[in-house]
Amino acid sequence: MKKLLCTILLFSSFSLFASQDIFRIEIGKRDSSSDTQDLRQRVWMLEQAVRQLQDKVFQLEYSNANRPSPVASKQYTCTLQNNMAGTFTSTKGSMGEAKADVIKQCTDKNSSNFFCKKKDVECSE
Repeated sequence: MKKLLCTILLFSSFSLFASQDIFRIEIGKRDSSSDTQDLRQRVWMLEQAVRQLQDKVFQLEYSNANRPSPVASKQYTCTLQNNMAGTFTSTKGSMGEAKADVIKQCTDKNSSNFFCKKKDVECSE
């Protein structure tokens, strides 16, 4: 229901936006001699400019909501296999993170770093 309402508002704002002139907000006069008609016209123009900005915001929000999520970045899987220490595997967004996690898993399980060497870690995408 909410999506339907947003879609209706979006399409109605497209048609309104396409048919209207763009209102540019200009700085008003500083003197107090402006008459009521000038002030009313200025308020009307400001209201129209605000409406156009709202329409644009709704349009951008709707287009962002329907945009597919970004494709997942590369994933690196690193493995440390040692007959004495065991096998440790980690998958992370960067090779460095995956290697560090594998070494940490190995050192957490083994009291000695002897079996947890960086040179023994193998990684792939």
